[in-house]
Amino acid sequence: MELADIEKNIREIENNLEGSMLENALLHMENLLLVDSNWELSNRLEKIKTSYHYMLQYLMQGVTDPQRDTLRKQFIIDSWEICDQLHFHLQTKYTQTKYIITYRQNKQEGNLSDLIGQLEAFEDNLAVLQLTDNRPESKEKELMAHEQCQAQLFDHVWTHIKWSEEDLEAANAALQSSTLIVPDLCLMVSAVTMSLLQCFDERKIMYALNAAHHSEVSVSIRALTCLMLVVENYKKRIPHYPKLAQRLELMKDEPEIYKGFGLIYLLMLKAQDTQKVTRTIREEIIPEVMKNLDKLNHGIEEPSEENDYNPDWGNMSPELDEQLQKMNEMIMDGSDVYLSTFSMMKRHDFFKTTANWFLPYYTQHSLVHKAANGREDELAIVDLVVQSSGICDNDKYSMISVFPTIPKELQQSIFQKFEAPENKEIILENLKHSKEGDNLFKLMARNYIQCLYRFFNLYPWHHEFYNIFAFPLKLCYNPYLEDFIHTEQTMREAAEYLFKSQRWYDAIELYYNIEQMDKCTASDYQKMGYCEQKNKNFESAIEYYEKANEMQPNNSWVLRHLATCHRLCENFEMALAYYRQADKLLPNNKNIIYQTGYCLLRTGSHEEALQKFFQLEMMEANSLKVWRAIGWCSFLMGKHEQSVKYYTKALEKAPILNDHLNLGHNYLVMGELPNAIGHYKEALKIHLAKEGSFYSFLDLFDEDMPVLSKRGVTDDLLQFVYDLVLVDD
Repeated sequence: MELADIEKNIREIENNLEGSMLENALLHMENLLLVDSNWELSNRLEKIKTSYHYMLQYLMQGVTDPQRDTLRKQFIIDSWEICDQLHFHLQTKYTQTKYIITYRQNKQEGNLSDLIGQLEAFEDNLAVLQLTDNRPESKEKELMAHEQCQAQLFDHVWTHIKWSEEDLEAANAALQSSTLIVPDLCLMVSAVTMSLLQCFDERKIMYALNAAHHSEVSVSIRALTCLMLVVENYKKRIPHYPKLAQRLELMKDEPEIYKGFGLIYLLMLKAQDTQKVTRTIREEIIPEVMKNLDKLNHGIEEPSEENDYNPDWGNMSPELDEQLQKMNEMIMDGSDVYLSTFSMMKRHDFFKTTANWFLPYYTQHSLVHKAANGREDELAIVDLVVQSSGICDNDKYSMISVFPTIPKELQQSIFQKFEAPENKEIILENLKHSKEGDNLFKLMARNYIQCLYRFFNLYPWHHEFYNIFAFPLKLCYNPYLEDFIHTEQTMREAAEYLFKSQRWYDAIELYYNIEQMDKCTASDYQKMGYCEQKNKNFESAIEYYEKANEMQPNNSWVLRHLATCHRLCENFEMALAYYRQADKLLPNNKNIIYQTGYCLLRTGSHEEALQKFFQLEMMEANSLKVWRAIGWCSFLMGKHEQSVKYYTKALEKAPILNDHLNLGHNYLVMGELPNAIGHYKEALKIHLAKEGSFYSFLDLFDEDMPVLSKRGVTDDLLQFVYDLVLVDD
């Protein structure tokens, strides 16, 4: 059985259980077990089916049973458990994923309590070693033994889909342990996260709820991230577990949890744009920096009206003139700017161990020990170099891994620079500031999210895992998480970020939630209108722009965009009214004058439209756009000589198909058939060169036929024209 077939069948069962369609779920599992038998699961399934069918019979007979609903809910939970184990059974039998290979390699490796006990002995072992054998190679051996135990613990927790009550007790005891070092505890929480993303386990989620209250910030952050991902992933399953749902509900009374979830949510949104950030650095910033930022904006044209940001919003343009400023803003905004720098350094043996992708950086690691050449005096300076880099823990290990390859002279030069009192003092002061108050939580949360991003995108077997960063986070619709996200500050920060990142669909959803909270400002409505405009929902955009106009009248930007949306909806009279209002606020604005002329043209006010275009010609000489507008307007007014004059000017400067076509129309109406046919033939050549056909060329005539017929061009004449265009000269 292929992996895709397994997932399809399991998803069908899960969909039925999520909808409480128990009988259908039982039938699907029964059929799946007929294809691949498992005696234990079949026996458990048969017991549920028999008991449930008895219950249905009693119901049909009208027997009163006050426990009926409770029993049915328990049957659903028991069926979920069988489904989970059936899924795992099929995976172990038919697939060779990294997860299953790891399970097979580690299924006999001790129990959770013993592994935790071995890790707890680490600091005592080091202390004893310091007294009895202080050689660097002895310490390195002890460090590596500890790291091997870390990997075993991670793999054990990750690949054991269901914890026993004893496992939960051992894990909770580890949270209270005074001898288990923080990196080990962090690693365990990450292992629980990965296990839960693989398979639901109520006990592991209960553990994560406990870990979220840990006094160590790094542990709490990992647990909160775990809960956010898992509760979103299993939001339809959790209602079947009352104790779990109750624990999640109790968290809503804790302000620190609100703050933590809100920040992690914002960081997850930013992490989703990491590839965009990397692409911007690679394709925009680096090439410009390499050219020394020479004349960055040479030849930039005026932006089109449909895409310009409101200047009242501040500097929100994604196309900043200064590329280095863009890079600095990315760093200040918390964007992950170092992914491309370190992505090629993930081939070191260190990253062949799955657990290491989640390992917090700490100095008592063999990799750091080697980088410091086993010397305690160098260890402090290596740590200072790494800590001052501002990169995530995963990248710190990448940096550390290349230290031994750096020539000794260069190493000493780096160390001396960092040891210099004036430099060391500044670095230590900056590190101290970064860990004060809320800064520590933000720093560690961003660090962890970036480490997760690297696993799900750079891990050699990452394609086998559901990428948590590849899909939008709709937490505002999750009944267990929405309250944590539905604070004005979090919603507004997230909406502003999504808007700035041009994720229009996601941004409008959050702005809508802000509106539901009755917290919308004029600027919010402007941005909502802009999002809908970018999404091509012009009527909805008009509604939001009108609300913005009511709250903040006479805003030229809003008036212009109201006019634009009405124009795109072909409400030319309304568009014209708004353009006239905008013209009063921004007199002599060339774009407004042009759009006003266009709307006048579309409403049949040809004379006034022509005046607008002539006004533009005086303001902007040699404008092809203006010449063509005057040419078409003159044609509609019967001023054919004038129309020919302006189309000829355009043709001489930059000929396009429509110039020839419209010149042909003029000559045809004027009775100058040879000139008309000549220009039609040129238009046809251009059309065919663009992979058009003669028949699609005729469609262009059909579009202009209403205008031509008003000027005496008959269908019969056009038939001759079509033939003449095809006749060779």
